[in-house]
Amino acid sequence: MKHIKTTLLCLIFVYSSLFSEEFLRVESGAKWLMWFPDQPKRAEIQTKGYAGITLNARLNYKNIIRLYNLKYEFSNGIQAPTTKGRDELIKDKAGTAGYILFHLLSDMFIPDAWNNLAVVLRAHYEDYRSIVHFTDNVKYIPYNFNDDPYIDYYRAGQEAEFYTRFSDAFFGISLGSPPGAEKFARAYVGGGKTLYQKPYTFHIGEQEIEDTITDTRFTGYFAGAGLVARYPLQSQDALFFTLEYHLGSGEMELVKDRVDITQIADNNKSSINYSGMEMGVEYERVLIPDRIILGMESNFKIKSFDLQTPSTTYEEAYNMNQDYFWGIKVNVGWVI
Repeated sequence: MKHIKTTLLCLIFVYSSLFSEEFLRVESGAKWLMWFPDQPKRAEIQTKGYAGITLNARLNYKNIIRLYNLKYEFSNGIQAPTTKGRDELIKDKAGTAGYILFHLLSDMFIPDAWNNLAVVLRAHYEDYRSIVHFTDNVKYIPYNFNDDPYIDYYRAGQEAEFYTRFSDAFFGISLGSPPGAEKFARAYVGGGKTLYQKPYTFHIGEQEIEDTITDTRFTGYFAGAGLVARYPLQSQDALFFTLEYHLGSGEMELVKDRVDITQIADNNKSSINYSGMEMGVEYERVLIPDRIILGMESNFKIKSFDLQTPSTTYEEAYNMNQDYFWGIKVNVGWVI
């Protein structure tokens, strides 16, 4: 018994010495998301917003490592594109809209460093269900046409369900104020990748192939830069601002191993540019000092693919696709 007490005392001593300066906040809430897709001429793509449950933990330990954004957000009833093949899901018309996000933003600080150098790592994906209403006769060619050489023909008035997963990854470095400061700003730079498939009618500017829809795969490789800032208000309340911009090259494959728009553009001395923007504002209100905090957040982002020909500048490039996203979030945090 004496040995057990001694061991417990040692563990308590070690725990207190390690975590005496630790800051941990656990948050839970709900988020509502909406996707506004690029619309073809002979069809209308409709998506429904939906709510998801959110769990979020923020950890701050001394001046060595700070994991201050660890998020897991989801909604029930998900049947993601990985559960079945995309073409099977389209034919079965099964499943519901879903959203899953894993977001890790880690800061690894050099002790006593003037710039607080940090590592930024992000990875997440979003699943959406969309209903396509056809306003005229259209043929649908699946992405894996080589594996299943079958073309669907839709008439005006018919509809079909599609599933889209947006996958994003980002890695970079961050400089600036420590996240625990009352008023801070951090800038970061790095690179990443975005990937998704969705029903798409090929178009350049106002020119469009109207009678064909493909399950096109979009890929973007980009360099990115961003800013995270906190501005304190009265009564310990605060505003958080985030802004991130992506710029790089894009790839568009209409039909796997058959129609690659990126390759066609390159053969004509043209290129596909990818650009994206993300911005968010969060209001944080202290309900009970050092114990309970209420947060309300709004996010907006854009993903865009443009064709740049030898006769156009970057600003004059022809738009080929543009998707918009918007979401709002409410959560309550407990400080431990």
